[in-house]
Amino acid sequence: MLRHSGAKATSDFGWDKIFAEHKAFDMKFLVPNEDANRYALLYGIDYDMHPIPIRMGARFVDPDAFVISSAVLKTHNMVVATMTIKNMVLGAAMTPPPE
Repeated sequence: MLRHSGAKATSDFGWDKIFAEHKAFDMKFLVPNEDANRYALLYGIDYDMHPIPIRMGARFVDPDAFVISSAVLKTHNMVVATMTIKNMVLGAAMTPPPE
């Protein structure tokens, strides 16, 4: 799988120019899971009702962060469009650290 940094994506898509035009808003393009050292530990439950730790990107649980998913909308025959909240929620959990 090809992986690029948030800074490269900002440059590749031309968002750095948009951010420069709107400096007053202090916009940044961040990939929440890019920094493996910044996470919040939350707990979920497995099928046997045992608590399991889940590492979430710290940006997702930061009350001062305004998170926007930049994924492309998908179209469907029945519901017309799928909004991207599902992609954000499923992408918030981080992979387990290497042992």
